Amino acid sequence: MTTMSQATLDTLELSKRLQKAGFSQEQADPLASVQREANDEIVKSRELATKQDIMRVEIKLNEMEPRMTRTLFNMLLGFAAAIGAFFGITVSFIK
Repeated sequence: MTTMSQATLDTLELSKRLQKAGFSQEQADPLASVQREANDEIVKSRELATKQDIMRVEIKLNEMEPRMTRTLFNMLLGFAAAIGAFFGITVSFIK
């Protein structure tokens, strides 16, 4: 999980960028502060995935892939059999 210190917003950098975009310092500084507060609330309100979390999910997905492939293949075989049966029945009615 990412801690708040790892996900903090650089308010000085944001204020400078806002000033470059035409905001006065009196406008940019409070906007940057409000953005940081909002960012901190987002970080506090939920867990953020770490690289290790993502790696665990990738491993689980890789483990599931063969089973998912087999299931899809079996579904396709069943679908093909159903279509074959439908055509067989249709041909027998036409004769």
